[in-house]
Amino acid sequence: MQDYLIVKGWIDLIKNVATLATYTLEEWTSLDHVACATILIHLSKSMSYTVQLCPMTHKLWHTLSNTYEKE
Repeated sequence: MQDYLIVKGWIDLIKNVATLATYTLEEWTSLDHVACATILIHLSKSMSYTVQLCPMTHKLWHTLSNTYEKE
């Protein structure tokens, strides 16, 4: 999924590093919604339940990472 986000140019959303100099607030919000939806439609029901209340892509990604990645 991370590779897909890189290809789409949305990697800044999971890293939460873009600034308003890069995107307008409206662009950031729109991209964030699309990226969240893209991630969510690729998750199983049990995984999506884990992140259903995450309001932004970086929070969603962080929660998934903490929950499912092994150290």
